[in-house]
Amino acid sequence: TGKEVTVPEISRLTEIVVRTNGVGQPITKRISDPSQIKKIVLFLNREGGGWDKPWYGIPVGSLMLELYDGKDFRGEFSIGDNFFETQRNGSFWSKDATKEKRKERLKLLDLPKEKR
Repeated sequence: TGKEVTVPEISRLTEIVVRTNGVGQPITKRISDPSQIKKIVLFLNREGGGWDKPWYGIPVGSLMLELYDGKDFRGEFSIGDNFFETQRNGSFWSKDATKEKRKERLKLLDLPKEKR
């Protein structure tokens, strides 16, 4: 739509479920280490502004993070070839992502190369 927004910050997570190839796919990794979660949350919150809803619809990345506080679903974040996508409070948004930012995010997840 051309209207950029800032998505709400994430305050507390206890688990991040990582899936490759999108929703409903097998779990690639579960992250529950508080120090790793803290680093990922800091990264996600740094990406707070500049989100948009493209006219063609929201793309979905090939690597998806499902965000949980206990059993409560708090949203998701996905990484595509040249974009990020997120869902917070039931609204979906996307933004362009440089190759460098994608690498930084993937490094935080500590996944084997074949899962990136």
